[in-house]
Amino acid sequence: MNRLELTYVGEAYPDRVGALEDASSERRDLRVTVVHRDAPGTFRDALEGARFDCFEMSLSYLSILASLDDDRFIALPVFPLRLFVHRDIWVARDSLFTKVADLAGCRIGLPHVQSTQSTWVRDLLAREGLPNDAVTWVQAPLRAGGSPPTVVGSLPESLTVETAADGSNLTAMLTAGDIDGIVVPTDLTVLSDAFRRLLPDYESSERKYYDETRIYPIVHAVAVRREIVEQYPWVGSSLVAVFQRSREIALERYRTRLGSWISHPWWLAELERLFLTFGGDPYEAGLTDLNRRTVDEFLRLSADQGISRRRLQSDDLFQLEVP
Repeated sequence: MNRLELTYVGEAYPDRVGALEDASSERRDLRVTVVHRDAPGTFRDALEGARFDCFEMSLSYLSILASLDDDRFIALPVFPLRLFVHRDIWVARDSLFTKVADLAGCRIGLPHVQSTQSTWVRDLLAREGLPNDAVTWVQAPLRAGGSPPTVVGSLPESLTVETAADGSNLTAMLTAGDIDGIVVPTDLTVLSDAFRRLLPDYESSERKYYDETRIYPIVHAVAVRREIVEQYPWVGSSLVAVFQRSREIALERYRTRLGSWISHPWWLAELERLFLTFGGDPYEAGLTDLNRRTVDEFLRLSADQGISRRRLQSDDLFQLEVP
């Protein structure tokens, strides 16, 4: 049969999608061409009607769409981005905040209240004794000129959410004292030395969280347009296999070219420890035990926080074929 030609749009994660085109070249059924671009822009354009074949997508937005019975995309159990979130809470350097409980009654800024990362952060706050209704969430771009918040459906009534005035941005608001903190997966010290992490020893906190929950938070998944799966029912399984093969090729290359690719003398030891910690590759595609446990926990949190409109399970969200 003729090979199906598809384009994948997403961030350039070298050790996950860097070998995607090479992986697809090994197959007879499918050829994937990669277009690298920023994830938030990809999400926004896909939601607004851009006809990407296959693309990186927020796990939260996919779950919200599914809870609204919006079936324009088929979600694939491929997870190009996972992030622990203890490192993502930022405050002014001269503030007196030292622990999560200090944020009670505060105004916390974030770019997108419905994002996957912010859902995981709200769970972290709750685990530390700070209920979701104890904080006012303020949506605004991180920096001047940034894109406005993405909203899918409607914002949850269970959270107190404000959208900042046009032209506002979170870094300026925190500097001015208009908000008390920022939740964002970005190192803000690159932008200014006026910011610091609320939890400076975040690695210890994140390792403790994993030891207690066995969850490595998933942030992004991969989606494909529904009409492509309707026309080619096999394409979902083939794409999952291509992404898995891309990961394998990338790791093989990293292991054999460490001296020239990574400026870390003990990177291979770090990789070995990574696999020991997670009992295998944490970026393995498919609904592995780790992936299913993590997705199901996220879907529970999303429903409990009012982000998604109903409680879903992994099998509701990831269907490789059209029902």
